[in-house]
Amino acid sequence: VPMMKYLNEEAIKEVQHGLIERPSGNMGVVSISHPKVREFINVKRANPDIREWKFNISVNITDEFMTAWKSGSMFYLQDSTPVDPQELMRELAANAHATGDPGVVFLDRMNTLNRVPQIGSYKAVVPCGEVSLFEGEVCQFAYLNLPRFIVNQQVDKESLKHAVHA
Repeated sequence: VPMMKYLNEEAIKEVQHGLIERPSGNMGVVSISHPKVREFINVKRANPDIREWKFNISVNITDEFMTAWKSGSMFYLQDSTPVDPQELMRELAANAHATGDPGVVFLDRMNTLNRVPQIGSYKAVVPCGEVSLFEGEVCQFAYLNLPRFIVNQQVDKESLKHAVHA
């Protein structure tokens, strides 16, 4: 949480100082079993003084947690702290309703469906969740106006190659 707050401040400063027009999309994902998951879930409500967030956050809901939640049994965080999964899910939902965060991701499910497991397992998603990311991977969105690369009804492959690598 302190690192996320620091990175959020830096993203805001970059825009304020004119270093960039638009900050990058920051995303934080923490496992539901992390010992500080409650601090993470509550970060935006617990810091009303931070008026602008340049960070999306999500909680990775594991298959193990879902099993405990469905059965009503106790769930244990990584540090062996017992938690009531029903209560934890209500807390997550209340914060999502109040602030728009956290979202949820299901990395176990995503990795079960991973079509390229030889590359690795998914560890996060981009801020809107539409792209899954491997460990250490970043998502650089870029936009190309493809019709501008049509010359004489053919794709100008050299210009397109230059634009993609620029």
